[in-house]
Amino acid sequence: MASGNLKDAKPHIKRLLAREETRANGFLYLNTLLANQKDKNENLSAVKEFAAPYPKLAEAQFAIGHAAWLADKSDEAKKALTKKEPAEKKTTPKTPAAKKPAVKKAATKKATPKKKAASE
Repeated sequence: MASGNLKDAKPHIKRLLAREETRANGFLYLNTLLANQKDKNENLSAVKEFAAPYPKLAEAQFAIGHAAWLADKSDEAKKALTKKEPAEKKTTPKTPAAKKPAVKKAATKKATPKKKAASE
């Protein structure tokens, strides 16, 4: 990015954002990377492009809002920063029931019904 060539940097930035463990921090750092770019509208377009695969990621929306603010597009910045996605339905993970230790049952003789005596 020091060279000022956003086109050359895009594949590297996309690779950074593709990794889940670096994605959130990558978006938070993105506008710092783009700060020396003269065309702030181009930066905004690039940030939107980077954020498109992650519409529910707050850091991505923040990056869009920040880039829009720097491009003097306050309405777009406000929209990105106040965007509300439907909450994902939280489900508690189902844990398998605890296995009970196998217990060997002693062989039991089945009781056979007694025959009724003829005198009864």
